[in-house]
Amino acid sequence: MEGIATTPSTDSVGDVVEPLGAQFKLPLPFLLHHDYKQPVGHVMKAKAENGGISVKVRMVKAEEPGTLKSRLDEAWQSIKLGLIRGLSIGFQPIEYSRLENGGIHFIKWAWVELSAVVIPANMDANITSVKRFDTGGAKNLPTVYLPGFEGKRTLSDAQQTRYLEIIRPHLNEIARHIEEKLVPAVDIRVDPALLGGMIVKVGSRMVDASLSSRLQRLRLALRAGAQ
Repeated sequence: MEGIATTPSTDSVGDVVEPLGAQFKLPLPFLLHHDYKQPVGHVMKAKAENGGISVKVRMVKAEEPGTLKSRLDEAWQSIKLGLIRGLSIGFQPIEYSRLENGGIHFIKWAWVELSAVVIPANMDANITSVKRFDTGGAKNLPTVYLPGFEGKRTLSDAQQTRYLEIIRPHLNEIARHIEEKLVPAVDIRVDPALLGGMIVKVGSRMVDASLSSRLQRLRLALRAGAQ
């Protein structure tokens, strides 16, 4: 799972957290709702920049039935289906100052955990993409085929995230045709033969909205009209 842990934007209580002031050691605990009794994974990668801290999180999957498996499965489903989309940092202040609005400017801070939350204090802190488990996986994860932009046949993680945000409104429209609620996670692949548009596959169902398919239908229509 990838997302933005925090940004320098003023949060809902008027505080500002400086991303470059974070002091941490990976992996960090990944919790539900800042509850230390509900760990569900680990923050494996974190990159602090002026504009925010981007993260990669690996959630844990339990095979043995029981309370732990139920909790982990519920957490995974809630995030995968978009019920929980926010991220929130748990930290201890090291250096700070008061702001004119009454809030606190956290200049340096010790980052101790990251949590998945329904409503984050910083509205810019969100989950941006979710991928299936490495083992087992979600069999019905939607697959989206896009044209080969700039001749590329594969997309980097950054490109996957960017293209997903661009095409998400179109995915929601297509979802109504296949009566499927598309989750935030999709598998984006490149097919240079598409020319434009996209193809969406969910299980055994497919919606072909590619330009190459439209051109093929147009050729068939023109051929039928000429006969």
